[in-house]
Amino acid sequence: MISPDVFHRLRAAQLRAVREQELLSGRNWILICAGVHVLAMVYPVFLWVNVWLLRSASLNQHLHPAINVALTVLSGVVLLGFWWWARFAPFRAALNALIAYGLIQAVLAYLDPHQLVVGATFKAVIVLGLIQATAVAYRRHRPL
Repeated sequence: MISPDVFHRLRAAQLRAVREQELLSGRNWILICAGVHVLAMVYPVFLWVNVWLLRSASLNQHLHPAINVALTVLSGVVLLGFWWWARFAPFRAALNALIAYGLIQAVLAYLDPHQLVVGATFKAVIVLGLIQATAVAYRRHRPL
């Protein structure tokens, strides 16, 4: 006869495997957010090329496109750094990624309020992904 203790150990192992998969999923959300952020950089690069190469005067912006591109690249690098850090401390990395992304967006909004609307879809996807990563990492972080 099989001992009931064997089934409890198997169930515990299965729950640990599910939690590890969730943990990887949270880490992957940070990587996805970095990828979406790279895709969102297409529009600022387009504006920068228009201003720099074509000397387009039709772009009445308060923020120079080069600053926007630099902050977008900085955000992507920061998200990749948090993705790497999530291997060791997933909850702290996900929470800090969410806070850092919010601060960078706040700086952009302070420099040019129009930046809140530019790429709003990408920003919403990134924020939702970082919230999902934080939630998954929090569920894993809590003691059982």
